Amino acid sequence: MQAYAGIQDVADSDRDTQLARLMKRNNLNREDAEARIKAQLPLKDKARMANHILDNSGEWSITKRQIVLLHAKLENSLEYLPLRLGALMGLAAIASLLYLLTRYLLPSP
Repeated sequence: MQAYAGIQDVADSDRDTQLARLMKRNNLNREDAEARIKAQLPLKDKARMANHILDNSGEWSITKRQIVLLHAKLENSLEYLPLRLGALMGLAAIASLLYLLTRYLLPSP
């Protein structure tokens, strides 16, 4: 499934859990929290566009297990290979630049 507008991963939970967590985290009353949730794209629509979905409505241990399994799946896939290669190329470019700067700017013995 292709992600849209940058949505790739979604942590999904039921509405009551989402509302309670938002109220607690941001110290909002129920009305303000509901208004904030309504202003966002509904979770079911985000989930339809996501590449990966984690159910975040239960215990932390269950969510953590989903994270570990997703991480293992991504580590074994080629899905993020271009990103990994880009990061490695960037690090190599920085190392090369630092080498050239130290070679030409520091006096040689």
